[in-house]
Amino acid sequence: MILKDSEEWAQFLRNLNWSKRKSNRDVLCLKCWKIMKYEECVKHKMLQPDHIKSILTSKEYAQEGKFIAVARALGKVRFEQNCGKEFYENPYKTKDRRGRPPVNISIFNDEFRRQKEFEGGFSIFAK
Repeated sequence: MILKDSEEWAQFLRNLNWSKRKSNRDVLCLKCWKIMKYEECVKHKMLQPDHIKSILTSKEYAQEGKFIAVARALGKVRFEQNCGKEFYENPYKTKDRRGRPPVNISIFNDEFRRQKEFEGGFSIFAK
């Protein structure tokens, strides 16, 4: 959670601004509440086709006011009554691996290759 008007919030706003200025702009998946790079988003759409309509481009969320509106609409804000502060859930979840597929996809591809070889099909992967 990020406290609004803190140093961490200022860094978060700089990240949002950078997301909007890049040539391959970042996107926000509303169902996952995660900001992704373009390459990661392509894979995300393949793995989660039901999320396609829930993906926003940086033009739709990468300004402070727009981000706050989206976060409030989705319940990603926590208000501390006793101190009157707002905390926002951080959509930059973890340091990504530059859009590389998860390990289980690689395992699936290896298994698919082995199955094709077993069936007697020609394989460029033959050892």
